[in-house]
Amino acid sequence: AFDADESCRAKALSVARRTQNGRAVFLAASPAGRRHEAFAEDRVSHLLAAMQSDREEARFRITTDGLWGLFPRLSGLLPGRRFYLLHDLSLLLAEDHGDVVPFEMPGAVLVSLLVALARGPVEKETLIQSVWKIRSYRPDRHDALVHTAISRLRAALGRFGSWVRVTDGGYALAEGVVVVDERGVEGSGRADGDAAEAAAPAIGADPRRARVLRLAEEGADISSRSVAQALKVSEMTALRLLAAMTQEGVLVRTGRGKLTRYRRGS
Repeated sequence: AFDADESCRAKALSVARRTQNGRAVFLAASPAGRRHEAFAEDRVSHLLAAMQSDREEARFRITTDGLWGLFPRLSGLLPGRRFYLLHDLSLLLAEDHGDVVPFEMPGAVLVSLLVALARGPVEKETLIQSVWKIRSYRPDRHDALVHTAISRLRAALGRFGSWVRVTDGGYALAEGVVVVDERGVEGSGRADGDAAEAAAPAIGADPRRARVLRLAEEGADISSRSVAQALKVSEMTALRLLAAMTQEGVLVRTGRGKLTRYRRGS
């Protein structure tokens, strides 16, 4: 998004000439002429350069260092109002014009509800059918279910919960708010009315999971780096595995950024 804005590049060029700051030098350069190793003045300028050549590596650094404000740029989007669904990390990001805040990913029903609201004003009957897969809508029975789920969704979104608005006969997201789902699919709910998750995959399906569990049972909390070393995989692969096991409830995550640790779930 920045690369398409010549006025921003002109400002960066002015700063670069006066200060030789690595970040400004990078932003002022043309995209075709940028090189990854040429702007490693600090971790942010190095990360900006990595965005041009290795998106996965850049995404990993953003998530591990908690540099959430760079996530819209990584996605090539102009500042706006959005929710990002990062399923592999069990995170939901809320962006308000560059101000990006991470939240724990809510349950599958609430995720499906959020995605449904992103399509525009949705009546309660349609929500019952699309989110809970209930064919016959009965207001006396199902309205309370929708109201409760909306309240839970607002609570999960913190101060961004005000973006969930009431409409005539249903609900919608505030004007201009969109949902960016990296996985490209919706969550799914159950018809029993509770925000219950679908059954988790069997732990034994991947032998690496058994190794992770043994590490977690040996005592100290584990990190993505220790798991990567034990499994002889990249730290990104270890992070994805840990995120999946956390989402399933097998592991419990504590801390943020470089202090993130995992332990055996109950």
